[in-house]
Amino acid sequence: MKKLLAWALAPLCALLLASPAIAANAPIYYDASGAPQSSQGVICINPTSGAFESCAGSGGGGGGGGAVTAAANSYAAGSLSLGAIVDLGTGSSPGANTVNGRLAAINTTLGTPFQANGALGAGENHIGEVSSRTNIVGGSFTTPSGTTAYSSGQLIANSATAGSVTPLDFATVCRVNQGTGMVRRARVKTPDTGFASATVILKLYRDSPTVTNGDHGTWLSTESNYIGQISVVLDQVFSDPMEKGIGAPSVGNEINFDCASGSQHLYGLLVAGGAITPQGGKTISVVLETLVN
Repeated sequence: MKKLLAWALAPLCALLLASPAIAANAPIYYDASGAPQSSQGVICINPTSGAFESCAGSGGGGGGGGAVTAAANSYAAGSLSLGAIVDLGTGSSPGANTVNGRLAAINTTLGTPFQANGALGAGENHIGEVSSRTNIVGGSFTTPSGTTAYSSGQLIANSATAGSVTPLDFATVCRVNQGTGMVRRARVKTPDTGFASATVILKLYRDSPTVTNGDHGTWLSTESNYIGQISVVLDQVFSDPMEKGIGAPSVGNEINFDCASGSQHLYGLLVAGGAITPQGGKTISVVLETLVN
């Protein structure tokens, strides 16, 4: 039993005998190699290799690094706190080998996603999952004077002259140029009481269409990347006076779209869905409810 105990304690005894004498309750310090020391020493960080080294002479253990400067890169061995880091680097242009300088270089390499205050900079950089957002956009026009009734399929526009017809312009419907999204619903309203309970059809295009006929003429336009239509019944009557209706896409639950290169616009034309006898000279407003990416 005595032999077994002696065998078990032999490594611990050897370690104690090899260690320098240390006063009772005194802090224990270590040199760069990890060996205990009887007095406080200083361990430095080699600025080239990042390795812990003795502060005397030049960097060695870290793979032949450059000279070590204790004043700028050192802390007391055994200390739990590094204290103030001398080489953080300050100002708008910190030194290349300072902490802030190296962080700035990383930010530049990543395409400068962060501003000085840590916020995301302008651009299309995202952190985490990003969902679609609602975008409400509208356009309007004033109909020509006159009370001539519209027939189903006739264009409702700002001018009876085809070359003067201006399509509805849903500017900034896309969040960015050539962005994408979906139209969920459309709202149509007018103070023209002749539109009470009337049905109108909103034709939507990616590019601005050219029409063959003007107001009260049969709807016929260029294809202009037509994306779909929404039928709206103006079945809500208000005392303003105001006639209003809300409609959903005729096919499917939404109309998916992509804006043209360099554009954030969609365009629309309004067509009578049945007989309508207008007062004439009234404003018609159309609003799209969209989700955009």
